[in-house]
Amino acid sequence: MSISIDKIDILMERAQVGYKEAKDVLEKFDGNVVEALIYLENEEKTTTDTKHRSRDGRAQMKEEFSRTRTSFFDKVRKFIINLHKTKFIISKGEGTILNLPMTITTILVLMTVPFSLILLALGILTGYKISIVKPNGKNIKVSEALQFVEKQQDKFKDDNKDDE
Repeated sequence: MSISIDKIDILMERAQVGYKEAKDVLEKFDGNVVEALIYLENEEKTTTDTKHRSRDGRAQMKEEFSRTRTSFFDKVRKFIINLHKTKFIISKGEGTILNLPMTITTILVLMTVPFSLILLALGILTGYKISIVKPNGKNIKVSEALQFVEKQQDKFKDDNKDDE
């Protein structure tokens, strides 16, 4: 029986053996690739044993996990740096009363949620301007946004009264 080059290539790739050895083993088993692979494994001439493959698989999984973990922590680090560059500002008139990085503001608010919400509401009601300034210079005026929402709610209530 003639041995095709495709069968030799398959055996060389799967068993990690040279051309001559693959050809000789295929000739011994009349071109049967499966029988040739079994023979090479029994003779321990191949590196396709499951222990070797599972070690490679575990190494690849560890490497992928390490890359993913590094990527995640890089994203978290960048987020925290960006958050720290963002400023929480409370002002009245032309004077700034409080100017803190958002990291500190977030920690303080989380530690004193009810108290800080009450202070925030009182500040807005008494005319203090509350804003958040992003690192790119964009200014988000919290007090104006809340006043806009309040006006929209009042308008909605008035519209509903007219319908009655």
